[in-house]
Amino acid sequence: MLVWSISSTSETSPPKPVTPSEWGKESQTPKPGPTTHAIGEEFSIGYWSYLCNGATWARMIPSLGGTAEFPDGIFVVADITVQNNDKSSSTLPPFHLMDSDGRKYDASSKPMWEGRFFGPLEDLNPGVSKRGLVAFDVPPNRHYALQVGGGFESGKSALVEIAAPATPANPASEEPSTAPRNSEVPHAADQN
Repeated sequence: MLVWSISSTSETSPPKPVTPSEWGKESQTPKPGPTTHAIGEEFSIGYWSYLCNGATWARMIPSLGGTAEFPDGIFVVADITVQNNDKSSSTLPPFHLMDSDGRKYDASSKPMWEGRFFGPLEDLNPGVSKRGLVAFDVPPNRHYALQVGGGFESGKSALVEIAAPATPANPASEEPSTAPRNSEVPHAADQN
């Protein structure tokens, strides 16, 4: 036996008509994007604190053994100080670069074994801070922002604006000479 039940409520309003321009749009208010910070500005997100001390555009990164790492595009090297504000040891969330078209770039693995660069599974104990470098192999001549995370469980992120390299003095030159000098890329001895 099949029983059909119809229920009614008092005073129902007819559905609001939707125009074609509204099709596929969510009716909820969009969530705000990540907060953007400047180089030299200290901030906290989730259970991490960050300070981007600076950023350098480089055509190569010198290695400890006298060799060099070369990018496929150009390196953007960010000098970052991080602190774990959690109550236990935590793995540093991965760093990314975002370009103005919304593309997301992972950190380069080329210089990762250098002592002054953050590794992919960098752990910090609670209350401990560390200064290090992160390199990204990216296309030249774009605007980038460094994306940092509040921790794997927080789901929060923030951005740090990275200034584009200065326009070359010689108009015939395609790009400025951005090979890092010893003073431009901090060395492990400078990290203390």
